[in-house]
Amino acid sequence: IERNLSLKLTQLGLDVDRATAIDNLRRVLEAAGPHGFFVRIDMENSPYTDATLDTFETVWTLGYRDVGIVLQSSAVYPRLTVREMLELFSGYYPSRRPVDELLAIVERHEAAIVAAHPFRWDQPFDSIVEEHGPVFHALELVSNNVTRETRTRTESLLQAHPMGASGSSDAHEIG
Repeated sequence: IERNLSLKLTQLGLDVDRATAIDNLRRVLEAAGPHGFFVRIDMENSPYTDATLDTFETVWTLGYRDVGIVLQSSAVYPRLTVREMLELFSGYYPSRRPVDELLAIVERHEAAIVAAHPFRWDQPFDSIVEEHGPVFHALELVSNNVTRETRTRTESLLQAHPMGASGSSDAHEIG
């Protein structure tokens, strides 16, 4: 059984200052590591984007490897490749980063691009994957935001086009 923990940096004091959030995140990572937990930092709204990315880079530079970051958007646009989606959504961040840099970060950290909440807003994930192939590293399969219907659709898509499956991308309880 894989162990995952999802958190938001504001839960760890990012509103106080970045150093406090880093210190608290390091404490979480130190406690999680020996027990095999992977810690996901959940992206929050725009005022926290740069600090979240910088905090992730800081702990990665310090040698923590069981940590990742979840970049989110409110919707996935139909028929866009991962590169096109990154180009589109990178414009939402105050300090826009080039898509090649974002893809390099994903590769350098041996991370993954996961489509969260597939089919939640009736996005045509099946059409996207049919046209472009499995453009995501994984699809979210289990979450309190994934209904029985969307999970069934996601399972069918994964059977037709093998990709990874992920647990919750949000810092929510799965109930």
